[in-house]
Amino acid sequence: MAREHERAKAACGNALIRWRLTPGLNRGRLFPLDSAQAADVLGLAHAAAVEVLLWARAFDDAARGSDGITAYPGYPGRSALPLEMKAARYAANKGVHLLVELAHVDHVPTIVGWGMVPFGSALVAPILRWVGDSSRLPAVKTDNRGWVDRGDQETRDAFEAHWCGKPVATGLGEVEVWLERWCLS
Repeated sequence: MAREHERAKAACGNALIRWRLTPGLNRGRLFPLDSAQAADVLGLAHAAAVEVLLWARAFDDAARGSDGITAYPGYPGRSALPLEMKAARYAANKGVHLLVELAHVDHVPTIVGWGMVPFGSALVAPILRWVGDSSRLPAVKTDNRGWVDRGDQETRDAFEAHWCGKPVATGLGEVEVWLERWCLS
């Protein structure tokens, strides 16, 4: 494995560890916190998710032999990448801050004394999700003649079909599984 592959491998692995160890984060869900604490935790979780995607893209570029780096033997070309890696490339390329939203979807009951909070009064724990409305996704790149960039269209389509509206943790887990096959084992 070339030094560039090793560097991207180590950085991506470390970013995944930081994602998992974000205080207050449990598989992409935040524990019920007051709003100031939740904002801090969301900032940490978001930064860790962005870092994972950027290093995953860096490994993918290096493994395909971009910028004069020796290609990783047997690594698939861009057209043969699985949807999760195309979606990850789209998220990294389009500025992850535009693609992540906070949706209040999970109701987490809290324990009070000997019992549980009565049904219907559970605290809401937010979850980090990818944008669910495809109309909010950045436009596909075009050249000065108005022709659509086919690679950009392909990654956008993969993102829309595979990650749109889903938890960020699910997407990062899929990227991790793909990368383990090539670089994290």
